[in-house]
Amino acid sequence: MAKPVGWVLALLYLGLLLYPLVISPPLLPGPGPTPLDLLLSQGGATLLLLALSLPAAVARFRQRTWKPFPRMTEKEAEQFYRLHMGMAMVLALLALLTPGFADLLRLRTAVPAPLSFLLGFAAYLPIHHASLHLRPRKVGRLVASREFLRGMRRLIARTPGARRHILLSLLVNPFTEEFAYRGILVLVLSRFTGVPLALLLGLAICLAAHLYQGPSHLSFHGLFYFLSVALLFSEGGLWAAFGFHFAGDLLPWLRVPREVRILRTERAARAAQSPGPRIPRRRSGQ
Repeated sequence: MAKPVGWVLALLYLGLLLYPLVISPPLLPGPGPTPLDLLLSQGGATLLLLALSLPAAVARFRQRTWKPFPRMTEKEAEQFYRLHMGMAMVLALLALLTPGFADLLRLRTAVPAPLSFLLGFAAYLPIHHASLHLRPRKVGRLVASREFLRGMRRLIARTPGARRHILLSLLVNPFTEEFAYRGILVLVLSRFTGVPLALLLGLAICLAAHLYQGPSHLSFHGLFYFLSVALLFSEGGLWAAFGFHFAGDLLPWLRVPREVRILRTERAARAAQSPGPRIPRRRSGQ
C-alpha cells in the first residue's frame, strides 16, 4: 500500500504546483496566473509537505533528549532530488510564462542580478565566520562540532550516489525556497495580509521546515529568515536572497568533512590521554 499512497501524494503535490499554469494558461488569451493563484498553489504544496514531515519532528521534540534524524538512504536522497528539481522546473515555467512575474517577486531591481547575488552571498560570510570561530570559543570546539554535525546529520549521506543527489539538491534548493517561501509566501502574501502577518507566517513555515535539525538550530534559522527577508525587500531583491541562501546551504555542507576531522582528532587525543585498563601484575613464582 505504501507505493500507491506515495504516488497519490506525489501527483497531488505536482498538481498543486502546476495549478497556476492549468487554471490560467499563460500562452492562451487572458490575464494569466494571478498573485492569488500563486498563493493557493505554493500555500497548498507547502502545507502538504509540512503535514507529511511535521509529525515525526514533533514526536522527537517531545523526547527528553533530542535524537537527530538518521542519514538519508540512497532512495530518500533520490526522492529529495526529484522534489527539488520538479519544484524548480515549475517555478521556472511560471517565471518565464507569467507576465509581470519578475516585477511581482522583485526579480528585477535597480541592481543587476549578478551583483545582487554576489552581495547576498557576501552577506552570509560573517555568519559563517561566527559559526566557525565564535561558537567554538563559547561552548568548546568539541561541543560546537558535535552540535553542527547533529544538525547536518540528515544531509550527510553514506553512499556516493546519495551524496551526489543531496549536493545537486542543495545547489537548487536556495532558488526554489526563496522563490516559493520568501518571494510568494511572504512578498506576494503581504499584498493581501500586510507585511507583519506575512512575516510571522513565513517565520512559522521556516522554523517548521527545519525542525528536523533539532531545537538548538531554531534560533539560527530565525536569524537566517529575517536576514533573507531584509535582502528581499532591499535594492538587491530576490537575487540577493538567492545569493544569501546559496551560501547558507553550500558553505555548511562543505564544512562537514572539516568538522568530522576535528571531532575524530579530539576524540583520539582524549583516548590517548586517558589511562588504559589496569592489568594485574603476576607475582613471582606463579
